[in-house]
Amino acid sequence: MTRISRRRRILGAVTGAALLLGGAFTAQAVADSGAKPAPKVVTPAETAAKPAPKPAVETPAPMPAVVTPAPMPAVVTPAPKPAVVTPAPKPAVVTPAPKPAVETPAPMPAVETPAPKPAVVTPGRAVPRPAPAEKTPAAENEPRVIAPGK
Repeated sequence: MTRISRRRRILGAVTGAALLLGGAFTAQAVADSGAKPAPKVVTPAETAAKPAPKPAVETPAPMPAVVTPAPMPAVVTPAPKPAVVTPAPKPAVVTPAPKPAVETPAPMPAVETPAPKPAVVTPGRAVPRPAPAEKTPAAENEPRVIAPGK
């Protein structure tokens, strides 16, 4: 896919969205612009000052007579029967757990062993020396040993 075709797709999508939105706005504007009624012509007689209407005086409604209810006759209720007492359940018998046949001793705490010290190797003592090689007449042919720390 090349850059040009990618641009064309993006521009096409943007153009389509703009046309859809524009069409929606246009359709709404046409729907809102329907037939409107003509403005009402007001005559000077209608605009003249009119006297304020007088509020109607309301007479309060008569209060109803207060009626007191007759006293209630005394109602005799029999005493409640005593509840049936049931005995409490007996507690379950608890048997101790059996002891093991062989008692295992309590585990001993771990003993910390000191870490082993690193072995110090001194040259010439801990490592066996190889057998001396035959000396060659030229001293510059001998291997040079550089000991650390000397």
